[in-house]
This record gives sequence, structure tokens and C-alpha cells, in this order.
Amino acid sequence: MPRTLLIVDDNPSVRESLRLLLERRGYTVLVAGSGAEAIALAGQHRVDAGIIDVNMPGMNGLAVCRTLRTRAAEAGWNFPVWMITGARTPELERAARESGALEVLSKPFDYVELFHRFDAQLGVAPVAGETPPAPAG
Repeated sequence: MPRTLLIVDDNPSVRESLRLLLERRGYTVLVAGSGAEAIALAGQHRVDAGIIDVNMPGMNGLAVCRTLRTRAAEAGWNFPVWMITGARTPELERAARESGALEVLSKPFDYVELFHRFDAQLGVAPVAGETPPAPAG
């Protein structure tokens, strides 16, 4: 069963590289460049998980995470979220968990590690012999 992921990042190269790699992996991927766009997309599609940048203009990733997790809970489904950032701190990790994120991942990140986390959380079989592409960030 294909899983739909929502990638939210104001950096087009991060969005596009994640989209391409995750689609090649078999995921359906929706991308948003802002919090408002992400919330609109999630209102139009059933989304299984999110990858949300913390620092974005307008609505930050923490607010997006809270909003999407609340809406998913009200609809009766789980919506795991991973936050991504170039400026990871203990305070940010605490705030991300309080907003409902599973964890905060630092940019640049290791794609294979990221894939294994998605696969494990979403019940997708891992890909054997996988080699990591260049880090994004």
C-alpha cells in the first residue's frame, strides 16, 4: 500500500530532492513551501506522515506540526511528523516534541537513515543493499 508523505520546507532544493528520492522509493509525495500551503494540502488529501522544516517564514514548522497533528487526531488517525532543521538545539527538540513531532533531524541528513525511520513508522518493507545519496540541506 503506497503511503503519502507531506514535505514542508521553504527551501525548494530540499523539497525537490526529498520528493524525488521518496517517490523513487514508492511513496506518494506532496510538497509545500509554507505552513499555510501545507495545511491546505493536508485538508485536501489523506496524508500518512510529515517532514516539516522548523524555520519557515510566516507560520513556523512547530505551529504546522501542532495544527496537522490535531486535525489528524480529530479525524481518528495517527500522523507522525519528523521536524528538520539546520539549527538543532535541546530547546528546539523539546518544543518539537511538545508540538507532537517524533523527533528533530539535523540538516544535512542521511537519507538512508531517514528512509529507515519512515519505513519503520509506516510499516513499509526496507530496501536491501541501499546506498545513501548525497546529504540534503
